[in-house]
Amino acid sequence: MVRAKISSKVSIICSIWFFQLGVILSATTFPLLAAERIPQSERQSVSFEDILELPYRIGDYKFSYGTESLQFGRLW
Repeated sequence: MVRAKISSKVSIICSIWFFQLGVILSATTFPLLAAERIPQSERQSVSFEDILELPYRIGDYKFSYGTESLQFGRLW
């Protein structure tokens, strides 16, 4: 009786682990496949200077993670 309970717990834990592994693999694979489907003629190379020219707005709210000055985030 006890042995059946242990094996059912192990099978549940293994199935959850495999489900999580499947989610992680699909989350990393599908964006890579989507990027491969863009034809080379439609891809654009963007320089760092082009990014810097985009409009920027400082967030409305600032929250801190700790006492360090660099541990913060901003929300819009």
